[in-house]
Amino acid sequence: MTRLIGSVLSALLAVVVSVYAWAEMRAVRFPEQGFYFEMPERWIKVPHDIFQDRMHKMKQQYGQSGSQTNISYDFAVQLKSKDWFAYPYMLITVWEDTRISEKEIPEMNKKVKQTMLQKQRGVTDLHLVDSVYDPKRHVYLAEFRFAIKEQSMVLLKTVCYMNQGLLVFSTYLPETMYAEYGPVVQTAMETLQLSPENTYRANLDKGFDFKRDILPYSKIALASALVLLLAGIYLWKLKKKE
Repeated sequence: MTRLIGSVLSALLAVVVSVYAWAEMRAVRFPEQGFYFEMPERWIKVPHDIFQDRMHKMKQQYGQSGSQTNISYDFAVQLKSKDWFAYPYMLITVWEDTRISEKEIPEMNKKVKQTMLQKQRGVTDLHLVDSVYDPKRHVYLAEFRFAIKEQSMVLLKTVCYMNQGLLVFSTYLPETMYAEYGPVVQTAMETLQLSPENTYRANLDKGFDFKRDILPYSKIALASALVLLLAGIYLWKLKKKE
């Protein structure tokens, strides 16, 4: 009887947690950039001033390693918390005025994956769980897993090809949070909508050009590798405070 009661209570708790995670959905809009996606109302945009302050601190932290790399992220969305940039959170990069031809997209996706799997200092057990490209929506999704300081982490990566630009989403969360929040992030990417002018139109392709088609990839790759390192720095600082 005790086991039965325990099982029932566990099941009820799971339902409550699920309902809490999937509270009323709402659109997270970026009208000036021409896109939006849906997430539970508990997910909020990080205010601009707080976002800029955190990016500045990250640049300083990364600069201590001697790197001259620039950090270029535009927005962040996170689960509502008493602390900004507490897991899980999503970083968003908007690259405008960049046209990637449809025939080069598969190669670009491959290179993004290869870059993410490069060895990173302080990162162990980095591997790709799964990746898929949706040719109708021109969206590439990938799930990576890695460990930092014995903390198992998940990175959900999305690259959305726009008509004249790119959207890059990088969502970080501990593996222990994945069952609850991973599906929320995946649904957000499934509901991603672009404005008509941003929607990819393959008939605009005019042939391959290195500066137009390959150079932007370096930005994606750089951002991917850099955020991975910065996530580790942030996690390490959290552990020092504990």
